[in-house]
Amino acid sequence: MAERLIKLKLIITCKDASKIISQSLDGPLPWPDRMKLKFHFLICDSCIRFNRQLHILSDAVKGIRNNIENNSTIQLSLNAKTRIISMIDSKNY
Repeated sequence: MAERLIKLKLIITCKDASKIISQSLDGPLPWPDRMKLKFHFLICDSCIRFNRQLHILSDAVKGIRNNIENNSTIQLSLNAKTRIISMIDSKNY
C-alpha cells in the first residue's frame, strides 16, 4: 500500500507539505495537492499544527487590515493607514 502511494506521489515530506499549505492561502488547491496534504496530515501532527497556525495568522492580518481601514479611533495618519493597507493587500493575506 505504501509503495503504491509513493508511486502515485501522494506521500510528501514536511517541506513539500509546508509549501502546499502556504499555497493554500492564495486560493483553492488543485485536487492532487489537496490529496497529498490529506495523506500527509494522517501521519504528521506538526504539519496539521503548522496549517492551523498559518491560517490563524492570515486571519489575524486580515482582521488588522479591516480594523485599520474601518476604525476611526486608530491614531494613524491617512498616509500611514494607506501604506499599511497597501502592503497587506500586496501580500495577498
